[in-house]
Amino acid sequence: MARKVLGAYATQEQVDLLTKQMGLDRPVLVRYVDYLAALASGDLGYSTRFKLPVKDVIFKHLANTRSWRRSRSRASCRCRPCSASWPACVRLRGSTASS
Repeated sequence: MARKVLGAYATQEQVDLLTKQMGLDRPVLVRYVDYLAALASGDLGYSTRFKLPVKDVIFKHLANTRSWRRSRSRASCRCRPCSASWPACVRLRGSTASS
């Protein structure tokens, strides 16, 4: 994992240092218990991909999902000219296909 984070041109010393910092040198069971303890306290860890705490990444994507759902629920029906909202039209017609 450390080699993947650092890249192909990282020295072995850099890989060893990051392995130790990430705790990958400890047994899996010990890491798992530490993870569960941190999870219970609300600490989801740190994303090496996004370089942010995992909690921030999740909340950012949840906010995007909520805004998409709000805009989708306000969207007008596209299957035929009407004043019904999209969800109401689907309930009334049974589908979004035009007739």
